[in-house]
Amino acid sequence: MKKFLLFTLVLNSLLYAQSSVEVYLGNVWNMKEDITIGQNGQADIVINNASFQTYALEEPVYYGVRFSYKTTQDTAWEIEMNHMKLYLQTTHPDVQHLEVSHGYNLFWLNKAWYLDTFIFHVGAGFIIAHPDIIVRNLTNYKDGYAGNHLAGATVQTSIQKKFDISNHWFLFLEAKLVCALANIPIAQGSVVIPNRSLHADFGLGYNF
Repeated sequence: MKKFLLFTLVLNSLLYAQSSVEVYLGNVWNMKEDITIGQNGQADIVINNASFQTYALEEPVYYGVRFSYKTTQDTAWEIEMNHMKLYLQTTHPDVQHLEVSHGYNLFWLNKAWYLDTFIFHVGAGFIIAHPDIIVRNLTNYKDGYAGNHLAGATVQTSIQKKFDISNHWFLFLEAKLVCALANIPIAQGSVVIPNRSLHADFGLGYNF
């Protein structure tokens, strides 16, 4: 009986197994945040209500990639990467330049729930940051390279609408809410950059 139940579970999983890959572009609206910059031997710089832009369609463009593995009719596990960018718009006399544009990269492990042509996603993961920051005329670049840094944690939730165009290909629209907190190294210190943002994405997917 146990072997039969195990066989049934495995068979059920194989029957419903379906993987897909998706790529998307979009635009982002960033909420204002308080950022803190600390450097050795200096007073902290605090910028309240700092404003950020993403410039989604400027090089390097904002984009995302997602791989889904569906094991039942209604749920899937996913791995997603989002190439997010942040450009500080609020000025401060000691901050000559602050952007995380190569980028403020977000990586999530998602759980997805399917409801007809809508898909709900919830995910958690980490941030890889590639900053370009000059504070008090000190740059984080060394030998012309800023480096990539494991910088923090992120969560997201989104709703997606699919539009099938063939047996395998589909288009989709998606609205995403992202929360993230990064602690990014700079010359002789670090900067804490939180992000709460709304993403409007459109993309193309393929079902294997």
